[in-house]
Amino acid sequence: MLRIPCGIFTPVFVVGATFGRLFGEIMHLVVDSTLPAGYSLVGAAAFTAGVTGTVSPAVIIFELTNQLSYMLPVLLAVLLGRSSAYVNVFLYESMGKSRNLPTFPRITRQSSYETPITKLMRSGPCNVQCVPRYASRRDIENILAETSFDSEATDFAIVDSLESRFYLGSVTSTQLIALLDNSELVWESSLGDTVKVDLTEVCSMDESVPSLRDNTTLSELLRLAYASIYAKSYFVTDNGRVIGKVVTADLVQKCNNGII
Repeated sequence: MLRIPCGIFTPVFVVGATFGRLFGEIMHLVVDSTLPAGYSLVGAAAFTAGVTGTVSPAVIIFELTNQLSYMLPVLLAVLLGRSSAYVNVFLYESMGKSRNLPTFPRITRQSSYETPITKLMRSGPCNVQCVPRYASRRDIENILAETSFDSEATDFAIVDSLESRFYLGSVTSTQLIALLDNSELVWESSLGDTVKVDLTEVCSMDESVPSLRDNTTLSELLRLAYASIYAKSYFVTDNGRVIGKVVTADLVQKCNNGII
């Protein structure tokens, strides 16, 4: 079957107008002075607002008809349709979930948008994995052995040292394991001494994902994650020092549980 792009908004608009006209015809049989065409406009606006979760159908109706005589019923219908969308999932949101696309979490509390990410991040050595810039094979093996792997938070922060923890970039656990299996790297000198490699040179650091300042709010993080740069986790820094990690899956879970 050949898929032809025909949009979603227009078919939904027509279906809503059809149901509205049907209801208008029924009302016309009951009350002879009823105009069925007006119910078409109201039905189209209400159905489209409920399916898409937007209030723009009201403006579209006013522009299409070039009159404001139906302003009150159209606005009321759009508000009712939009309110019913809170119970169900929007059409675009359900399409994104069916294609496993990153979807914007539904935040239940307006005040949560100004919540600092320091209250939502993971902290502590067990939850914030750091690896020094200059590391030997044994250093990397020990760090991997001490890490409890999480499919949603397997990133390691490359820092200048484990004491200062100044953030330089991030690397995944898969890259570190592949680094250990790389036969071209020399981990010992000819005298048997341990050789430390520069991870910033031998690893492909992901520089596209920025670190977050400790004063970043939840709204700024969501705007970054779902509008420009989406990542499974973000490292939080205080004056350049790594202090925590924000995992996107944790935020989605807290939103679904009504915590934020």
